[in-house]
Formats: sequence, structure tokens, C-alpha cells
Amino acid sequence: MTGRRADNKMLDRRVMELVLISLLAAFCGGLAWALDDELFAVAFAAAALTGAFGAVATLVDSGGSPPH
Repeated sequence: MTGRRADNKMLDRRVMELVLISLLAAFCGGLAWALDDELFAVAFAAAALTGAFGAVATLVDSGGSPPH
């Protein structure tokens, strides 16, 4: 696998990792909130948002063109 296909596979892997990290952080934030621990709930919510923005930024920055 060379060229554009390899670049797309790496991009897909990075986006998938960011999405999974966001989902895990959101779950942990919900669990912390349910257990009345606001500090951890806010920290995990921030981590979930950061991961989600990272995934979106990665998809938008690719714009259909291969990375440099």
C-alpha cells in the first residue's frame, strides 16, 4: 500500500483513535457526574471535547488532499 491509500489509512486510524478517546472520556465524565464528583466530570468533559475537536480538525484539514 503506497501513496494516497497509505495516507488515507493513517488518517482514518488517527480519526478513529480520537473518536474512541472522546467516547471513553465522555463515558468517564458521565460516570463521574453520576457519582457526584464535579471536578472529574468537568475534566473528562473537557477531554471529550478536545478529542472531538481534534477528530473534526483532522478531517477538515485533510480536505481531500494528501498530507505533505
